[in-house]
Amino acid sequence: MNIPEEIISFLSEDISEPRLLDIGFELFEFPRAEELIEFQDGYRWEGKSRLRLSDWPENWIVIAHSNLDPLIYDTLSGSVKFGRHGAGSWSPNELFTDLNTMYECLLALSEIVSTAGDALFDDEFNILSKHVISMQNLLVELYGIEVGKKIEGAFEIKDWSA
Repeated sequence: MNIPEEIISFLSEDISEPRLLDIGFELFEFPRAEELIEFQDGYRWEGKSRLRLSDWPENWIVIAHSNLDPLIYDTLSGSVKFGRHGAGSWSPNELFTDLNTMYECLLALSEIVSTAGDALFDDEFNILSKHVISMQNLLVELYGIEVGKKIEGAFEIKDWSA
């Protein structure tokens, strides 16, 4: 597996310990660059046998995941996709044109989460409507309605308390 320098640099220089980005609805875990090969277990190949999984394209590299739902770097386009595991086959949505755009988005959403602190949630551990609206507005402001709504849908950024 060839790992593009862009990914190695991103994981080595941009992502700091504890290598987690909490956006409220997803908690993304990023590997260290030297752990990236093992991070492909269960996606690119079966973890124990290391047999290549036929439904995983060669040009996809998992760069992070949230509850095993991967952020996928496409080596052909440089874009970043997000997919949900357990659907039977992989058909991830392209959400970001490049690593920098993805990182900018996740950082901006995580800033809303960290600023709210314990006041992020209601008594039933749902994210308060005002914070959901802030996240939705931020996505539209940064990426426009079409792309903002696509990201919102993929990460399920919606008011679950209703």
